[in-house]
Amino acid sequence: PVYDWFVDPAPLPSAQDNMPTPHDLGTAWFESDPVFKPWIVNLLAQADLGVTDVSIRLPPTRPPADVVAFKATSNDPDALMRAEDEIYRSNRGPQLLHRADPSSPVSGAIPWYLESRGTQDLWGFASQAYGALKSGRALIIDELSGLHPLLIRALLETFQSRHTNPNNAQLVFTSHDVALLGSWGGQGYMLDRDQVWFAEKDYRTGATELIRLSEYRPRKDEDTERLYLQGRYGGIPTVGRLSDQQLGGFGEP
Repeated sequence: PVYDWFVDPAPLPSAQDNMPTPHDLGTAWFESDPVFKPWIVNLLAQADLGVTDVSIRLPPTRPPADVVAFKATSNDPDALMRAEDEIYRSNRGPQLLHRADPSSPVSGAIPWYLESRGTQDLWGFASQAYGALKSGRALIIDELSGLHPLLIRALLETFQSRHTNPNNAQLVFTSHDVALLGSWGGQGYMLDRDQVWFAEKDYRTGATELIRLSEYRPRKDEDTERLYLQGRYGGIPTVGRLSDQQLGGFGEP
């Protein structure tokens, strides 16, 4: 039952939609759940991105007939109509309105492809987090990074707080951000000792062992970030001297 609880994903708001792009889950929440818009607008505003509003941008034109025919399962008019609608809906996406100087000739709305990678990653993570927090499920993220450490801390706090996580959702993630191990300049540790696990690789067999930080019995005031980088807890790569690596035909021997 424990295994099934982790692998059985929470249902998407529109399970029948074909949503291949990362931001489409947020788009589906936006269209199906009226609570999502104020929630995500507030989150993006609190993240200091200068975002004041969010809307969904629809494609300016319908998809070409040859693309629809390629997508459709048959030449039946109903199949062609379903394929056209599927392609059209899969190309809709968010458009963020940024705070701008009223005297500036530049519009406050930026096309999604011009948004920074960090903003796009935040939208994607927040869209998944919303579903987990709402349903009380587990959200599993491979490599939570690409965001400012203070922003990552704030996102983790949404799962740590009873106020923002009343349904006891869980977040399981991997990360190389060692700041998560530190005390944040005396602000306190973000994660409890039994919430941190190190992945120690056996280079003879290639197998990986998970070791909980609490098994090392660190002191309450111990600088776990520094000790980890020193190799005290394992889970660090054996990196050679990359500066000695030369490209063939370049540089001096």
